[in-house]
Amino acid sequence: MADTERLSAIMERYGVTWIVLVPSLLKALLDRPQAIAQRLKTLRTVIVSGEALTAELVGAFRSVFPTVRLVNFYGSSEVAGDVTAFDTAKMEVSDPAAPVPIGRPIDRNAVYILDRRMKPMPMGMPGELYVGGANLADGYHERPELTAESFLTAPFAQIRLFRTKDWARWNANAEAEFLGRQDGQIKIRGMRVEIGEVEAVLRSLSGVENGVVRAIRSADGGLALAAYWAGPANAEALREDLSRKLAGHMVPRHFVSLDALPLLPNGKIDRRSLPDPRLAPREAHSGPDALERPAGFIEETLLPIFAEVLEMAPAEISVTDDFFALGGHSLAAARALAEITEATGVTLRLRQVFEASDLKSLARLVEAELLQGLSAQDLSALIEEVRREGVGTKAA
Repeated sequence: MADTERLSAIMERYGVTWIVLVPSLLKALLDRPQAIAQRLKTLRTVIVSGEALTAELVGAFRSVFPTVRLVNFYGSSEVAGDVTAFDTAKMEVSDPAAPVPIGRPIDRNAVYILDRRMKPMPMGMPGELYVGGANLADGYHERPELTAESFLTAPFAQIRLFRTKDWARWNANAEAEFLGRQDGQIKIRGMRVEIGEVEAVLRSLSGVENGVVRAIRSADGGLALAAYWAGPANAEALREDLSRKLAGHMVPRHFVSLDALPLLPNGKIDRRSLPDPRLAPREAHSGPDALERPAGFIEETLLPIFAEVLEMAPAEISVTDDFFALGGHSLAAARALAEITEATGVTLRLRQVFEASDLKSLARLVEAELLQGLSAQDLSALIEEVRREGVGTKAA
């Protein structure tokens, strides 16, 4: 459930004491700390899983819920859920960039950090994470080659393990720390994404001579995809084509057109030299889609909120742009609604953003809610002021 207002209302109504969330949804809940602390007084334990947890989010959580337990779980579908757990109460959060351990094995599970020859790595040395135990799957249904590649027998103990392709290391407390993926797989809002798969679709599209996709850390603490391409294709067309061919969470949030992709001496794409998509200028609007600036107080109030959540410059956003076409998603929409409530006092539902997904339409909803709360006398005075001052009107 990405509608954080509805989620918090349900949790308050039923006196929820224990909940499991992905970190990005937890961060969205914490966007209005005072309100959420007042509503969720019965909360006792929060478990996060499906994405990497940051020390910064742990610190934000503690400031809102100092007595609530926050536990970091790690696992995958191949082991029927989670295999390790770490209680964040045991860590200091003075350094927001410090890694948050994924912890030690849960009962009846086993975790190993091994080298390329499947030999155990010493404390502090990075290696590949393998998991096993009672919850381990038999393999992939009707995919024997993939099963043989991923489910292996450890030579040091003759036990069957799943190769996660995650990098990890043991810290001084004998707790595992997740260090990232060694392949192109990431998780966005708790769902797996193979970057190579997205790249293959991008390169197959008309007007793309060469393309590459990479993951960047977004403002909400999660990951977002950025697509770079050389060729005559435009961003709007690519986003539309990718939306037809890929699941919603796999469609890149950012699109950057380059004259040519940067290359290494060996001819491979130099991914480290790709520009930050949040700093790259967006393609100019033209023709019937020319950029339209905000008119009136409400649109001017909503524009910087859209810009912050979408990680774009306000000057790049037209009031007729679709929020989701610009890379927004349900969690980003929930963040935007929280900011709109803070700025205007109006509380909208998440479905209203899907129904009125451009800034101009959303501004009309906010205005309607504001006017609904006015008395007939106040409304008459407001109309008279608009007529007298010409607020929000344009010269003929």
